[in-house]
Amino acid sequence: MLISSFVFDTLRGIVLASTIALLTACGGSTNPQPAQDNPSSSSTASSVTVVPRSSVPASSNAQSSVASSSASSLAPVSTRWILNSTTSHLNFVSAKNISTLEVHHFTEISGDISSGTATLVINLNSVNTGIALRDQRLRDLFFETMTFPATTAKVMLPPDLLHGMEVGAQLEQDVTAELDLHGIKKTLTARLSVQKLSSSRVVVQTIAPVLVNTSDYALSDGVEALRAAVGIASITSAVPVDFTLVFDAR
Repeated sequence: MLISSFVFDTLRGIVLASTIALLTACGGSTNPQPAQDNPSSSSTASSVTVVPRSSVPASSNAQSSVASSSASSLAPVSTRWILNSTTSHLNFVSAKNISTLEVHHFTEISGDISSGTATLVINLNSVNTGIALRDQRLRDLFFETMTFPATTAKVMLPPDLLHGMEVGAQLEQDVTAELDLHGIKKTLTARLSVQKLSSSRVVVQTIAPVLVNTSDYALSDGVEALRAAVGIASITSAVPVDFTLVFDAR
């Protein structure tokens, strides 16, 4: 019995010594203390815990992805839309002798939509009535293009109007436009249709013609000069204008 007891005690001592040696080699302690009871440990050693990507819970990755996607969808949109002059049209109607109506257009228009402002620039020298002499009279006597070669219209739109529309969507929008014509700026109202044809193309067009009164822009003398040059009884001062404007994203 004494031999057995001695052998047992000896084996237990070997196991205990091996355990202490293993803990020491691994940086462990045989007498662990709470971190707050050993303030000097923070000044003598530091540790960095690196968590492998595979150890991050899948739900955490999913939440981060959703958050990132949401933040991206709310980011400011800086897309600029440029007028496609090839597929866009702007027409106006003249009425002479009360009952004679004729449709005319401009061949050179440009513009863009940027930062919530839609701008349309019309080259008045590009007026086209189908009659060269009449075009010349309009340029010289009516528009006075030597002094006022272009007219500009500006419309304020909600900044996210086009970005927020789904492809194929169409909406009607009441707008107030500032028209700079013949050196005079006036506001007028219009109801427009806006349709998003694709992610990079929208079309804006009038639902009803916009009436431009020539007397509001000091053009009455020009109307009279045209009437006298042509030798007709009257030319109506209210001019209906309609347009179809195609804008491409850039």
